[in-house]
Amino acid sequence: MIFQTLDNKNECVGGYFDDELLFGGLPDDLTHTWGWAPYLPDGVEYASVWCGGKPPGEVCPSHLADEWEMVDKKLQAFYRSFVFAKIDLDEHCFFDLVPRQFLINYCKIKNQICEWVFKTYERPENHDVMVAATAMFEKMKKYRINMDHEAMRRQSHSKQVRIFSKKMENYDDNIVYHPYGSITGRLTTSKKSFPILRLEKDMRHFLKPNNDWFVEFDYNAADLRSFFYILGKKQPDLDIHEWNIKNIFGSSVPRDMAKRMMFSWLYDLGKKDQKLEKVYGRDYILRTYWDGEKVTNPFGRIIKADKEHAISYLVQSTTADYVLRKMLDIHDLLEGMKTKLAFSIHDSIVIDMDWEERHIIGEILEIMRSDGFVTTASTGKTFGNLEKLKV
Repeated sequence: MIFQTLDNKNECVGGYFDDELLFGGLPDDLTHTWGWAPYLPDGVEYASVWCGGKPPGEVCPSHLADEWEMVDKKLQAFYRSFVFAKIDLDEHCFFDLVPRQFLINYCKIKNQICEWVFKTYERPENHDVMVAATAMFEKMKKYRINMDHEAMRRQSHSKQVRIFSKKMENYDDNIVYHPYGSITGRLTTSKKSFPILRLEKDMRHFLKPNNDWFVEFDYNAADLRSFFYILGKKQPDLDIHEWNIKNIFGSSVPRDMAKRMMFSWLYDLGKKDQKLEKVYGRDYILRTYWDGEKVTNPFGRIIKADKEHAISYLVQSTTADYVLRKMLDIHDLLEGMKTKLAFSIHDSIVIDMDWEERHIIGEILEIMRSDGFVTTASTGKTFGNLEKLKV
């Protein structure tokens, strides 16, 4: 049964079902809605996941387009008024701030859009994973970035630091990940989010943990290891570029050159190399996972792709989905601990570790290395001064 929620905060339980607004609780037999809320039970199907994270306006059928545009404009007008009046929606329930008739009209058409999505889209294989990821990212929003403003003031004689400090005023002190921000599933962040994915390396030393230490878990050459994962091959147990030198290129080839040669061949389908093909199976993977119009990675993610982009989309999406699943495992492991999952940057996962819980490093490494992916761990008092651990 299709329904809509009226807010996504635990203290603001409200919904729309069967032409009625419900507050304080929802029936147990509701099964399909648009988007996630923390108070919804397991097993609910989400139209937003079915359509790959597209907003309602993009998947709205033509016969509902005018009606949706009208109600969406009213919704945006309400949001603008809240900003103007300095109303914090984290402190108030949305349904207490707008007319009830608007809520009914809005939810009624959103139900119709949901019904259209569930009829015209196929259920994605990664539905439950993406729902879990949404819940994880909502919890990660509560993690507050701890910038060392005193250190920034002490270094204000540097033009670079002054520019950086001014730039930081435009961002919030938390990270808001968008799991559908890129075609391959690589995480992006919202406009006002702390820009962790774009944080200059020279400025990382201003970022401090809220507990005692940052610990970063980083995959070695994750995209290349995705090839071995896709093929079901055993992962090399050393730096993959060094492994390539030893087994493919020969010892006379420097590491940097081997790396360039590898990626030059990998993403240029016009280049042929029998030795690389034998190990990485690029052409075999292309024939197996690309049907001429789209690629489907081992996790069921489907991406439209021409031949030129098929390999890059397949490899990058496989890596992104693999890292996401590791994030979920680590997030579950840390449930109830002082140590927190702080953020992820592409192929690395960073925790904010409480010293008394340092035993968790070994358990996280077991998660990261479970499929043979070579993983390094680095730790430090700031994000810009991490030193590798021998583990």
